Amino acid sequence: MNDPESAFLGRVRKALGKHTPMGPMTPEPEDTAPEKARITLDRIANREKKDQRELLERLVEEGRSINLQVHPVRGFGEAAETIREIAVENRPRPTSGRGILCWRHPLIDRLDLMKAFADQDIPFFPADLRDPALADLPEDERRDRIRGVLDQAFMGITSADFCVAYSATLVLRSRAGQPRAVSLAPDVHVAIIELGQILADFDELYTILEWHPEIRREGLGPNLTFITGPSKTADIELHIVYGVHGPRKVHLLVLTETDPPRNLTETSEPPVRDAT
Repeated sequence: MNDPESAFLGRVRKALGKHTPMGPMTPEPEDTAPEKARITLDRIANREKKDQRELLERLVEEGRSINLQVHPVRGFGEAAETIREIAVENRPRPTSGRGILCWRHPLIDRLDLMKAFADQDIPFFPADLRDPALADLPEDERRDRIRGVLDQAFMGITSADFCVAYSATLVLRSRAGQPRAVSLAPDVHVAIIELGQILADFDELYTILEWHPEIRREGLGPNLTFITGPSKTADIELHIVYGVHGPRKVHLLVLTETDPPRNLTETSEPPVRDAT
């Protein structure tokens, strides 16, 4: 460690009231979660449907204030139709070959979007290194191909790990087949989650991220993205402009009537480096 780095870390330790060198971070055993964390995890795991719906109502209200469009949908058929409507409404005219980037994810797979878009001239671009369309290419060329279609996609479809109701914030971890660019590069971002993935506040979120046994085993992965509404800035004459640094529109679909909610941390793949 060089002297400037040592001096900087020394100032950080002093500000935190720590006077000993900070060693490598190692997770504590799972059974050492403090009582407060165990109570919070239990409350989330056993939250009743009426309380989940109250959080959904709060999410809709908060989303309205930040231009996040929240769509409660009863099942996968209604969800697929809603996504189709969003795509048709926002597709460029002429399309000029612009299409959709889509995560590989259990919820999204059940939408059968290829069928929903069968009568629309809207291509789906690969966002997964293991997409069959890229099977014959070396890994570097597959990555280049995915990067190359980012500017051709007008819409990206993802799920999310959690959504914080009191700030309408989506939380996404990057994994194989689930690159962060799908939520950041296209003009329109559409996310789909289940009702049980809505958390009340950041206290619940940070408790899960720190103490949930599955996340402690997996780790947080290479990227953790927080999205609170569409990209916006007021740098120029204090006028709000959307879409400057990311999507100009964000839609969130919440499945309210599905099979029993999946585990909050269930994923299609463990967190690994994504394609972008």
